[in-house]
Amino acid sequence: MRWKLAAACAALVAISACVPPTPISLSHDFTVTYIGFAPSDFGPAGPTFQGTITNTGVTPADYNVTLVGSAGLTGSTIVTDVLVGQTAIWVVNIPNSEPTISQSAVTSSPKAVGPVSTVTTITLQRPYFGTVLTWVEGTLTNTGSSVGDFAIELQANSGAVTAAWVFDVQPGQTIEWHTTFLGQGTARILRTTTLHPSP
Repeated sequence: MRWKLAAACAALVAISACVPPTPISLSHDFTVTYIGFAPSDFGPAGPTFQGTITNTGVTPADYNVTLVGSAGLTGSTIVTDVLVGQTAIWVVNIPNSEPTISQSAVTSSPKAVGPVSTVTTITLQRPYFGTVLTWVEGTLTNTGSSVGDFAIELQANSGAVTAAWVFDVQPGQTIEWHTTFLGQGTARILRTTTLHPSP
């Protein structure tokens, strides 16, 4: 009887060891918040599609956003290091296309990454010299222990999004940043993240 019980337990352990691990839950909220026209030096302005993606899963993730314009042309971008519960921006430009989207797709992959150590503030917002743009500037302080490159992502109350980049920020250093967004309005900071080189 004891042998049978031991054999049953051994079989149960063996079966448990063969059960694949529970897959990591990856989920998100993807939103198109703004459609404008980005100036181009190579021809007519094409539509710029802008929006946000919120990580509603249980692990940090990277996202690949692909849009198909009404004329069949495609554009894509990669959104990196989105922490759980964090909202990030995305921007896709599709030249020579109509300002409508016929299809959209978002794929995700888990990422082992933690929050950055910074303090980021907005210090000034104003119309940009009579153009259709709004100028935003502020400061970033690196409160971490290593030199970093950072991206500051913002969204205006119109839905337009933008980002600013700072490089080689030393520990304890405060540096100024600035950027513009399409249209008029007031922007807020959505997140500050590590800046990765373009693929």
